[in-house]
Amino acid sequence: MPLGGDAVDPVGTVTEADIDTWWANGNPTASHWFDDANGDILRTIIPGVGAGHTIEYGPNDAGTSYVLKITGPSINKTWSA
Repeated sequence: MPLGGDAVDPVGTVTEADIDTWWANGNPTASHWFDDANGDILRTIIPGVGAGHTIEYGPNDAGTSYVLKITGPSINKTWSA
């Protein structure tokens, strides 16, 4: 996962349930979805996850599916296909 960021929202308006729903509506094994996922993560998830979280995301090492990993005080989960 080549990309990452630190969450900055002091309140944490994006929850694990929100991300579960977003992930379920995506297609993490379709390469055309990777760009959409990057945009969603940059515009919504990183700014909305509570401060103190670390976020890693991008295609897996083989380039066959997308991975999102969030670790921190309230969310500790990896989404992958």
